[in-house]
Amino acid sequence: MGSFDLMIRAMEALDFHIVGLARGANLAEQFRHRRVKLKWSKAEVARRAGIMVNTVAAVEDGSGSIASALKVLGALGTSKMARKQCQPARKTDPLSAPNIDPTFR
Repeated sequence: MGSFDLMIRAMEALDFHIVGLARGANLAEQFRHRRVKLKWSKAEVARRAGIMVNTVAAVEDGSGSIASALKVLGALGTSKMARKQCQPARKTDPLSAPNIDPTFR
């Protein structure tokens, strides 16, 4: 997928942050702060993400791969993701979804 460091630099250049994760100057800091807020060790994040502890450490240092960063994000989640998991799923009519033309078949 690519370099996590490059992704962080691009996000910084765009002043882009993931909302609901944690405060931080960059995505690596947001990951570290979220883990600390959850009171999880790097080993716990690694277990939940299915990766090695040193990979979690590398991601929190801003190195590693984007694939590893995505696994860490999946393990840590965001506050919004946590709220969504607690809410029951809503049943919706697929034709009532936005941007779908009900006359198109």
